[in-house]
Amino acid sequence: MAEEIIPNVDSNETNPEGGAQSEETVSKKEFDRRVNSLTAKTKLFEQEKADLQAKLDEIEAKKKEKSFAELSKEEQEKAKFSEERELFEVERKEFEQAKLTNEVASDLAEKGLPKSLAKALSLVGDKDKIIAIVDEAMSEQQEILKANLKQQLAGKTQVKRTGNAEVTKADFTKMTLAERTELYSNNRELYDSLKCKRYNL
Repeated sequence: MAEEIIPNVDSNETNPEGGAQSEETVSKKEFDRRVNSLTAKTKLFEQEKADLQAKLDEIEAKKKEKSFAELSKEEQEKAKFSEERELFEVERKEFEQAKLTNEVASDLAEKGLPKSLAKALSLVGDKDKIIAIVDEAMSEQQEILKANLKQQLAGKTQVKRTGNAEVTKADFTKMTLAERTELYSNNRELYDSLKCKRYNL
């Protein structure tokens, strides 16, 4: 294979006679060597550039890391303060809830209601609302009790005692107040007699 000759034009060189550029002829081998040399230098330059960029990035990362560490301390202090504040708020709410539960339990006891309702009622959160709820419930309960009592009294068959029927001490003891009142109205002597027998007078 014959070696190719490639003209090498150096733009810096001028011909002294006519000002034209001189041409240097180089072989393909020399040309490849020069190209390879330039390629190697370019790679070396790019490697150096990459190394410098890596060092620059490292320096910037350290700067950011340092400033982040400083910010991080501030943020940590803020986070710690925030966490302590949240914990305080939780404890305060628990204390307020326990206080309200105790107050509600005391109010329920005064009204003759079970204290076990206090915990559930205290979830309402407002003492005035709780009092209103309890008062309403008591009022409804009284209405229900009155209605039940009326039903019981109306549904109960009262034993009619005649003057001739014998009422024993055991019968008198089993009588309801209404039956005793009726006996008192209808037969006062028998009522007095049974009353004396019952109480051993």
